[in-house]
Amino acid sequence: MVNQKMDNGSSYEKFWFTPESQDATEMAVTDWIEELEDLPYDKLRDVYSTKYEKRMFCSECYCAPLHMVRSTKNKIFLRTYDKHKHTERCSHRYPKLGKKAVKELITRLSDNDLQKKLEAGISLCTIDKKKKRSVENSENGKIEDNPLLVTVQTNGGYSTKSFPRRSINFIGRVEDDSIMLLYGNVRIEVLEWGENSYLHAKRLKDGHLLLSIKITSKVKRYLREKYDMIDKALNEKVQINVHLAVICSIWRNEKNGRIFYNTTLRGSQYILLKEHKTE
Repeated sequence: MVNQKMDNGSSYEKFWFTPESQDATEMAVTDWIEELEDLPYDKLRDVYSTKYEKRMFCSECYCAPLHMVRSTKNKIFLRTYDKHKHTERCSHRYPKLGKKAVKELITRLSDNDLQKKLEAGISLCTIDKKKKRSVENSENGKIEDNPLLVTVQTNGGYSTKSFPRRSINFIGRVEDDSIMLLYGNVRIEVLEWGENSYLHAKRLKDGHLLLSIKITSKVKRYLREKYDMIDKALNEKVQINVHLAVICSIWRNEKNGRIFYNTTLRGSQYILLKEHKTE
C-alpha cells in the first residue's frame, strides 16, 4: 500500500529485505529508491507490491515490518505503522527526546558516550552482505545497552526516549537549531575559504549538497591527523565516499531551489568517519 505523507524525513539508511525463497539481506534505502522512484505510479505500485511489500524489516531490531510512503512531493521513503512491532531495545519503538532535553543531555555526555552514539550511527548505514538476520539476538540484552536510548525522569517515575537521529540522505523537515545524530553514506569534499574550512557531505548518486559542516582550524588539524582521507581530500582536491556520523545542531538552507543543511562542528569528538568501499 502506498500512502501520501508530508516529508518529515527518515532515520532509515538501510533495511532487511527478505526476497522470496532467499535468505534475508541488508539493502540500502538509496538503492531501493533508485529502483522505484522514477517509475510511473502504476508501475511503482506493482513492483512494490510484488517484490517488496511485507518483505522489508527494521534494520535495527529485524522485527518491525516497514512500509513505503510517498511524500506530497512524490518522494518515497520508509515508515513503521505500529512502533510496538519494534523490540523493546529498538530505538524506533520510543518517542524522541525533546529539543530542550537534548541540549541539556549533550552537555553531560562523556566522550565515550558520544563515541558510542556515533558508532551506532555508522552501524545504521553500513551494509554487511555477510550479516545474518537474527530476531533472537535483537530481543536479547538491556535497554541501557542501546546507545540510541535515553532514560529520563518524569513526574511519574522514568521513561525511555530515543536520541533524535536522521539519515543525512533523508533529513526532511526539522526545526532549526535541533541537535541530532546524523548518519549516512555520502561523498565528502573538504573546502578551505579564508580562515574557515567546510566539510561538505553530498549525495552519492548525483553530488547534491546535503550537509555543510563548518570546522575550526583546530578540529581540521585533528581530523587530518586521524583520517588519511581528510588529508587526501585537502591535498588532492578529491571527493571521497564515506560512512559519516555527526552529532550537531542544524539549520535549513536553500540555494538555487535546492535544500541543504548547515552546522558548525562543536569539536572533534562529535564526528566519526569510515571509508565507504563500494563493491
